[in-house]
Amino acid sequence: MPSPPVLLRGSLAQSPLPELLVRFLDEQLAGTLVLQEPSGAKSAVLIVRGAPAKARLAQSPVYLADVLNDLGILSAELRARYLEETREAKQHLGQWLVRRGEVDDTSLYVALREQLRRQVLFLCDLPPGTAFGLYQANYLDAWGASAEWRVKPLPLIWRALVDKARPDRVALALQELGDRRLRMRFEAPIMRYHMDKSEAALVNVLRAKPQPVAELLRSGVATEERVRCILYALHHTRQLDLGVPLREPVGLREPPESPQSVPPPRRLTPSQPGHVSPSSRRRLPSSANLSRSPSQRGVSDEVPSTTPPTGTPVGSVRPPCTPEQVQAFEKELERREQLEKADFYEVLEVDRRADVASIRASFFKLAKNWHPDRLAPELEHLRERVTRVFARMSEAHQVLSDPQQRAQYEQALTQGDAPEEQEQVLAVLRAATAFQRAEVLMKKRDDVGALKEARAAYEGDPSQAEYAALYAWLEARQRKEDFAELIRLMDGAVEREPENVRIRWYRGQLLKRAGKEAMAMREFRRVVELSPGHVEAQRELRVYEMRRRSESGAHQGLFSRWRKK
Repeated sequence: MPSPPVLLRGSLAQSPLPELLVRFLDEQLAGTLVLQEPSGAKSAVLIVRGAPAKARLAQSPVYLADVLNDLGILSAELRARYLEETREAKQHLGQWLVRRGEVDDTSLYVALREQLRRQVLFLCDLPPGTAFGLYQANYLDAWGASAEWRVKPLPLIWRALVDKARPDRVALALQELGDRRLRMRFEAPIMRYHMDKSEAALVNVLRAKPQPVAELLRSGVATEERVRCILYALHHTRQLDLGVPLREPVGLREPPESPQSVPPPRRLTPSQPGHVSPSSRRRLPSSANLSRSPSQRGVSDEVPSTTPPTGTPVGSVRPPCTPEQVQAFEKELERREQLEKADFYEVLEVDRRADVASIRASFFKLAKNWHPDRLAPELEHLRERVTRVFARMSEAHQVLSDPQQRAQYEQALTQGDAPEEQEQVLAVLRAATAFQRAEVLMKKRDDVGALKEARAAYEGDPSQAEYAALYAWLEARQRKEDFAELIRLMDGAVEREPENVRIRWYRGQLLKRAGKEAMAMREFRRVVELSPGHVEAQRELRVYEMRRRSESGAHQGLFSRWRKK
């Protein structure tokens, strides 16, 4: 049987795994990454649509039981019972839990993704002498469950770059940055990297005032070593505006995840994007299979059997209810409605110290019972009330699963703000979320949806100049005349942030649409002055000059012919 094509090959000394993860996502690569340590031990990671989707490690301290325990899904007593019941006949932990009804498929999926995330971060510590090859084949097709659980790539990439940065690669990145004044790119999807407080603080410093590396190291937002690692990560994810043309920030086009995308997908077929042809009958390239056979592995790191769990996915309709169940549901609904003034931790039934994975697991568990689309026919008359309750849960999940929004929310709680002030904080957070959605929808060319979200962002927090500018520009795209009010709104945004490239760009586009071409060109020139690598503004100026020269040549030709007559 011929060997599969090799897409990439090298060693971690030249290409550290965190930087490889960036390349995989950038190029949307698919295949099996095989890592061979100097000792000969091998590990493999399945890559689907540029992100890890399954892993098999030669040695790993990352056990599924530990992950389930960390997420609050598996107790010590339940783990001991599993070991006792499966002493004679081996059975996968995930399969055992699903069979007993101790875990649903959504919670198991969240746990498997978290286990995979930890496994990949563990692989980032492999020695530099480790060789790697990315093969265009699926060597893990028969390993564990038949479904893949592709991780969210941006948070994984960020943690790998910041927490697993090699000193020599950090030094090289800072050398490339030099003494230039660093600023954040306006389109950088920073909210989706799940930064911690110190990382978000450094980003906010850069957003407020462009600064060179030396000043940032003295800023005090984190230790110097930590600041270096954060800058290394920002540089490699292309979130810094260096004044030269760059590719778009890493992950800008990675689609956002919704609760409906959480249940594990069934097997990919050849017609689906990201499919990798199975090579489960082959051994891993160049030597024997991985060091441990399934019978040699510890029970705690087993994944479910090849038959995927068969629980009900989020969004499907629940079975019919008995009158007693309807009465119990109404009683629970009343209790939920009384939580309207409770904090988000109470709404999601999690501890104040809960990590992001625990918060998501709790939300998805609640979503299976409270998603309006899952109401049984007997509960249809409660849809409006259930929708309000679920909207509160969704808002709590949105805020608490984002480090920056969570920090703002916790600050409001700890300061003991009055309910009205807390509501103002929530309005600001909702506006920030709406602004992010507007940007995503605009990139997808959904102008109507983007305008709706941009209007919500502007009305929720009118003090934000970027919200006003985006709303004014999207509203202008829906009109053919009557731009005066929108121009005034845009002028106010420019007055508040005169050096904001994005606002200047929107203003130029608005003026051009309003027929004020000369003023628009002045705005585009200002954009290029602030950001010399702004390709779109350069193109507008170039087309304008070409048209002017063409019109000038046409006028001169007519005048010449008139003189000859």
